[in-house]
Amino acid sequence: MKEMGFLFCIFSLLSLQAISQRNSSDRGKSPLVPDNAVLSISGDQYKSFLSTHVVIDSSQDKDYTLVKRVGSRIIAAAKSYYHNKKAILSELSSYAWEIKLIGKKEVNTWCMPGGKMAVYSGLLPVTQSEASLAVLLGHTTAHMLIKHGNERMKQYLQDKLNGKPLAESLSANPDYTKELFRAAYGMGTNAGIWIPFSKEDEEEADNLGLIFCGMAGYNPREALVLWGRMARFSHTAQEPELLATHPVYGERMTRLTEIMDEMVRDYFKPGIKN
Repeated sequence: MKEMGFLFCIFSLLSLQAISQRNSSDRGKSPLVPDNAVLSISGDQYKSFLSTHVVIDSSQDKDYTLVKRVGSRIIAAAKSYYHNKKAILSELSSYAWEIKLIGKKEVNTWCMPGGKMAVYSGLLPVTQSEASLAVLLGHTTAHMLIKHGNERMKQYLQDKLNGKPLAESLSANPDYTKELFRAAYGMGTNAGIWIPFSKEDEEEADNLGLIFCGMAGYNPREALVLWGRMARFSHTAQEPELLATHPVYGERMTRLTEIMDEMVRDYFKPGIKN
């Protein structure tokens, strides 16, 4: 029994290490998209977005309090997860995290570099529960921290702006560069520009997002409910905007089922108060 316990601990440590390596602070770094330029434009675009949309911020609004509560717990879980990873923790310390509820009927949520998050009110009738919302916020936060958006922005710069660095492209072609930037982080609305996250990106965001979800006190098993519900909207007239960048692959549910026992066992902390 002691040997089995020892092997279990080693397995858990190796699993955590594998996820940590995929989420090192070096991910997404490129001369084309330096962190300082990304954070600067992210902050500007977030402010611009908020100034042109309805922001629901009344403490008397139950949806507002729900979004703030879940968002705060996911953010606290992400910080806790990285507490012993000095390089990443140093980067996170410079983030000015924000989460806003936006009065918009689209089914969407996103997290931009620097921890700038938005939840559209149209998402809540689809998530239906606090735990399902936590799954999505954990997922989008994971995309941001792994820097999948940076990688997509790099691809846009290479394919559409002749490989010019972000700052140079912004100076030469500001409107188009900003449009590409919004698309890279799931914030834009031009479906002709959007490219879906790859299966590999989605798996990474699923893994890390479920860790955040469990550490925040929400049962990771809710992901099976949420993505199953999302799958029913796929390829229909009601397909959510969110699925344009986060498609529900057929094997996703199978893979989530395979890893769920481990996620619940290793990371679910019911009743936690962040």
